[in-house]
Amino acid sequence: MNKKKLIIVSDSFSAEDYVKDSLIPAKIKKFDLIINKKNQKLSQLLKKSKINCNIHTIKDLNSNWIKHRFDIKNSLLICAGSPWIIKNDIIKLFKKNILN
Repeated sequence: MNKKKLIIVSDSFSAEDYVKDSLIPAKIKKFDLIINKKNQKLSQLLKKSKINCNIHTIKDLNSNWIKHRFDIKNSLLICAGSPWIIKNDIIKLFKKNILN
């Protein structure tokens, strides 16, 4: 069985709450996080919780950036307080593997 790679799109402060309230209780220990700016408290929380998280801090979310960094077919994208409007080209990339 092929596990999907989890990608979370969030603003840096909502991400902190999302990690605390959802990911830590669910014992999710590996994911990618796309945020709009750095958050030191979030980084410390991830380290303290021993979570393997690749943090991508970007200004603009677009499909070309995503295509060059992720295996789209084997990924699940979750938008949790995204600072960006998820455009149709990104939605089409993930097909049914995107949640808002």
